[in-house]
This record gives sequence, structure tokens and C-alpha cells, in this order.
Amino acid sequence: STGREFVILLSRVTFHKPPVLDRKGFPIDESVSAASYLSKKGLPKKKILLDKYSLDTIGNAAFARILFTDPFNLRHLAIVTSEHHRPRVQAVFQWLYGLKPAYPRAALSFFAASDQGLNKKLIRLRIKKEKKSLRRFNREKRKIKTMKALHRWFFTRHGAYAFGIKPDRLKGKILETY
Repeated sequence: STGREFVILLSRVTFHKPPVLDRKGFPIDESVSAASYLSKKGLPKKKILLDKYSLDTIGNAAFARILFTDPFNLRHLAIVTSEHHRPRVQAVFQWLYGLKPAYPRAALSFFAASDQGLNKKLIRLRIKKEKKSLRRFNREKRKIKTMKALHRWFFTRHGAYAFGIKPDRLKGKILETY
């Protein structure tokens, strides 16, 4: 043990639907909810790092790298997500962690929680959406080769982060998967 092991919890909220609010009307960050759960299960608070900024998968990877991986010089990451989300998560993280400048490259491992027990019709909808999002991502990523280019695109063209750009809003049953 190097003493540098952390659990990085990603995501403020999803921009696809309004956030859950606490009893005082403030948004509950997804990362904070996860941290509270893990802390109650015995994970020391000093081992928890919170991303309270990301709103989507690209944001998860970007803020993980910008806020934690590069500054903390973390070189081994275990990325955990859901089974239906794993292909896109893996594509996004591998691409983003390969952007230059690349500090000593982080080794990425991917793990998926099973979709078993979830509503099969909803999961089929989500898988369809994930495939569409992955195709769009693969087209967009070709234009971005560096962290500098990522920053420019992220804050001027990405619907979740750029001022004046309307994000794609999901409608219907698919929202139940978020």
C-alpha cells in the first residue's frame, strides 16, 4: 500500500433531468450521495475524493483527470460503471486519458455492475441510447487530439458545459434509467 489509494466519486448530477433535492431544496450531488453511503459502510473519509462538477460521461472522465489523476499523479485507475454503460465509459476514458500532454500514462481497468434485475425494457432503451451516444462521441473525438483542444470544445461546444448551447434533452421512459 502506497497510502495513495483513493475512491474518486464522479458526477454532480445528470443534465438530462432535474436533480434530486434535499429537504431544504438544495441539489443532492450524486458523488456526495455515494460518498455518504461508502462512509457509512466504513470507507475512511480521507480516502474519498469528490467530483462535484461533471454532468455527463465525458465530464466524468475530464474532471477525474483534471482534478485528481494528473495532480495526484495517480497511475492505476479502476473504473466502475453499469453493464449497459460500460462500452461508452471505456471508449471515453481511454480516449481522454490518451490526450496530450499525457503525463506518465494511467493504467485503466474497467468493471461493470450487472444489469440483472433491472427493467429489461428500460435497459433495452438505454442500450439503444448508449450506442447512439457512442457513435456521436466517436465522430466528435476525431477533432480533439489534445487537452487544450478538449478544453476549448468542452466549454464552447458541449451542450452540458458551454453557455448558449442547448443540450439534447431526453424524453419519456429513458429518463427512468438515470
